[in-house]
Amino acid sequence: MSDVFEVDVTLAWQNENAIVGVPKIKNVPSVVTAPHDREPKCLAPVLKGDFDLATLESVTPGIAGGLHFKMTTTFPDVVVSQVCSSTKLARAKKATDEQEMMIPQPTLLAMGMSDQNTMLSPDKKSLILKNVSGFTGWVWTLTPTPK
Repeated sequence: MSDVFEVDVTLAWQNENAIVGVPKIKNVPSVVTAPHDREPKCLAPVLKGDFDLATLESVTPGIAGGLHFKMTTTFPDVVVSQVCSSTKLARAKKATDEQEMMIPQPTLLAMGMSDQNTMLSPDKKSLILKNVSGFTGWVWTLTPTPK
């Protein structure tokens, strides 16, 4: 499964990453491939609609210069295995989640620092971050541009 959203946000990093203007948000539909039950011998779930892991609703100033994301996960009706020999219908629902993300200073690009969760892109114009704050399993690409 994969999901993508893009945020174009102007930050005044000299002013604790204050947001300048209104962030532009672009949500891309999630892609679900090869759903399966936790038990390999059981029937795979059958989605009866679109699943969307994270629809970004808003981006606002967060704590200590970070960004606050409000996201919605949309679960469709799903036919799921019940004791491997029968199925049941799990009804559609929506869930809202809010997470904070600390934004690294763009000076990290010049420093060339990297570790298991922070790397420079091959063109050295972006920071690639993994497992940031509450976003375990996500990969972020931050591309600062001067204004």
